Amino acid sequence: MYTQRVHFGEESMTVGREYDFDRLLIENYINTNALYRKSDWEKVGGYREDLSCFQDWEFWINFGKHGIFGKLIPEPLYFYRRHPASISAVVSPKHWKEAYRAIMNLHDDLYTFDKIFDINIARQEIINDCHMGEIPMLHGRLHETYQLHAELVNKLVTTEQQLQHLYRSRGWKIISFLHRLRLRLPFINKL
Repeated sequence: MYTQRVHFGEESMTVGREYDFDRLLIENYINTNALYRKSDWEKVGGYREDLSCFQDWEFWINFGKHGIFGKLIPEPLYFYRRHPASISAVVSPKHWKEAYRAIMNLHDDLYTFDKIFDINIARQEIINDCHMGEIPMLHGRLHETYQLHAELVNKLVTTEQQLQHLYRSRGWKIISFLHRLRLRLPFINKL
């Protein structure tokens, strides 16, 4: 369970949204003050200490991956002071990009080709939120997410091209022929 959060100090606003696992894959909107069962914490292995930042975000993704979903209490019960030295304010776009990439690599089964389309839909929702002024700080991060998305698509295209090259190779044709031959002649398996 998590609540709405009231920012005060450098910026003033109330934030908090209903739980959406697809959106959680690109944006951490769950507060650090969330409550959860100790048994759930143990189930997912706790927080990763090898990440340089966003340990809580990876933790929430891991929860969702294990079927443990959040619930918003729609009341502003958490007050968070924003100032120029806040951790979230001093994380550079490069550092944010590296941390996001680390999370994607840890959960590569969640960041699949099919999920890219869901991420595009969620990205459009973030753009709409930014235009409405709800989350103006995400505009720069959105651009970084788009770049990561493009890199992921390029990686998938490159992998597909490499597979096509492999399938057309002479070695693959020989291996395929021998495999089909072994299926047709069962006595070869006994040799």
